[in-house]
Amino acid sequence: MGGIRYHQQSYSLQGASAYLAVIIPLAVIALVLPNFTTSTAGGTLSLLQAIFFSVFTIGLYGIFLWLQTGRHRGFFTAGDAVAADAIGRPLPHQDTGLATVSIPVRICLLLANILPIVILAKSLAKLLDHGIAAIRAPTALGGIVIVMIVFTPEGISAMKAVAANQLTRAINLCLGAATSTLGLTVPAVLTIGLITGQSVVLGVSAANMVLLTVTLILSTLTFSGTRTTMKSPEPHAPIAPAISWRTFQSIWRGVALASRPWTIRAIVRFPKPAFDDQ
Repeated sequence: MGGIRYHQQSYSLQGASAYLAVIIPLAVIALVLPNFTTSTAGGTLSLLQAIFFSVFTIGLYGIFLWLQTGRHRGFFTAGDAVAADAIGRPLPHQDTGLATVSIPVRICLLLANILPIVILAKSLAKLLDHGIAAIRAPTALGGIVIVMIVFTPEGISAMKAVAANQLTRAINLCLGAATSTLGLTVPAVLTIGLITGQSVVLGVSAANMVLLTVTLILSTLTFSGTRTTMKSPEPHAPIAPAISWRTFQSIWRGVALASRPWTIRAIVRFPKPAFDDQ
């Protein structure tokens, strides 16, 4: 969208590089390394590993936030700073007036938006689990739906920022969401697993590891310059269909299996006994 409207867009290269410098190690440690640990199998972590990873992740994310909001705050904003190369000078962003809103008001607005989600989460989870079980879809579909619900507002905001020629703001939204997910959500899930005694599978499959590696490499190459064009997202174009194909192929198999009349009759008329024959 930005390439079509503006042909070229500038952004803060230092900010994007800082995001990737945090995302890459967190993604590899959280999603790839559990597949190669010898203490546990099946992409899980042992108790000591889960505690170490949670502390390490929260610490790294905390240091990143400290630098982002303090000493290196300018890396994540675009202004009229004079650059050595005029072509790489960040474009000025439009003033949206948000700077006049006080922090307490922003906190209240944030809580007001989160509260309905928390209230409806339990009932929506039951409905979602029932639908996934009814169509015999993989359990990963639930995570995909939740991710779409959570990241849709940020995606819309990022698209609006790109349309307004505020590429740095769009990068902060997208890469910031990925950083916070790896830095906070994964440790939170591990903590819940430790408290409830449930096993948390973090390691992704071999095919997904390949897609993750390619995505991280392409992201590094995309944010290697100071400007983006219509050609910048071109290498990423085959990745999204590949991920969607792998996901919806499993879903389609489950739907096709559940839609067979003989399967439905077998489930209804011949339920599996809850005990073994003596």
